[in-house]
Amino acid sequence: MELPLEPVVEAWGIERVQDVTGQLTGAHGWVAVLDGAGGARVVPASQVLSANPDHMLDLLPGGVDASYVDATTPVGELPEQRPLLVRQGSEVLGLLGGDTLDPRRSRMKRMLRLPSGGADAALAAWSAVKHHRDTYRKKGIALVLDIQPSRVEGDGLVVRDAVDVLLEEALELILRANGGTGVHVVLGQGQSGLWLGIETHGSYFPAAFLCEMLEEGPSEDPTTLALRRIRDKVKAQRGHMKVTPTRTGTRFMISLPAPEE
Repeated sequence: MELPLEPVVEAWGIERVQDVTGQLTGAHGWVAVLDGAGGARVVPASQVLSANPDHMLDLLPGGVDASYVDATTPVGELPEQRPLLVRQGSEVLGLLGGDTLDPRRSRMKRMLRLPSGGADAALAAWSAVKHHRDTYRKKGIALVLDIQPSRVEGDGLVVRDAVDVLLEEALELILRANGGTGVHVVLGQGQSGLWLGIETHGSYFPAAFLCEMLEEGPSEDPTTLALRRIRDKVKAQRGHMKVTPTRTGTRFMISLPAPEE
């Protein structure tokens, strides 16, 4: 099933907020709180991250009931109601239709929409960068930006999410490498579509380690799981993503189709 799934963490209602926050890779995602009767209520990750760590998940207000669907279900046979929790065996792969429940992402879609078609990729990138500037400044890591006017096919949220997650994980890689001088963000339009590059300086890792991040296979590494979710979102938008080592660090590259003229 090739669908634009959003990250979701499954947890029992009796679990506490602090039990799941370590599994969340950012504010853009969901927590499916199981009710013990085969159902679940989905709550935005941002709400969980801002809640009292000692509170039970079942005490969090709001949320929306979600139904489960098997990953092998043909797209044409999916139930009309949203959101849907897509499951493969006992594993939940992600949430379908979360955008319709998050007013902030709905507002972002409207803000990014272009009259000529597609979305403003540069504005999407800038909206993500703003959330990381203070963190990078406090860590003493330079954030070098080369964001050019550009468009992308679709609603533009994939660009915003990609920049958001890659900036977060780039900082994590720098911390793992026990050093780093900066992160360079490049976004621009080419003849073949939109190009996004995010490169860390001072955080060198072997090619085998980096390639494993985007390969299939079991992993409990939060950075690997976050990168794979972005990879899947990019693929769902007919794009491509890869990661390679450079002489001084690590480079992430994403290509996405631009709107047809």
